[in-house]
Amino acid sequence: MSTVGDRIGEAREAAGLSKAEFARRLGLSRAAISKMENDPQRGVNGQTLVKIEKTTGYLGTWIATGKGHKKRGDIPAPQPEYKDSAFGQLTPDEQTLAIKMVLASMGEKDKAEILRFLISHSGQDN
Repeated sequence: MSTVGDRIGEAREAAGLSKAEFARRLGLSRAAISKMENDPQRGVNGQTLVKIEKTTGYLGTWIATGKGHKKRGDIPAPQPEYKDSAFGQLTPDEQTLAIKMVLASMGEKDKAEILRFLISHSGQDN
C-alpha cells in the first residue's frame, strides 16, 4: 500500500518536476519535499495539498488518502440523465436519507425557500 509520500513523489515525477523545482513552486525547502516523500508517518497539511494539486494536477484527496480518482481528468463528466447520476444510483431509502442529511444541515429559511420552489414547480416537466 502506498504512503502519502509515495503519492506525492508519483505526482511530482508525473509532472516532470525535480524536488528542487517542486519545492520552489510550493514555497517549501527541498529538504521539506524529501521529508514528505520519504517519511511514511509524515502528514501533509491542507494548504500544501492544494498547492500540490494545482502544481501537478493530482487530486489532493487522492494524495491524502490513496482513494478515488488520481487526477481531475480521471473524473467522469456529469451525466445529464438523473438515473445516471450518483444520486440516481442510490436506492429510494438511500436517496431519502441523503435528502434528510442535507436538510438537517440547513437553516429554516433555506428549507422554506426549497419548499416554495418545489411547490411552485410540482407537476411541471423540466
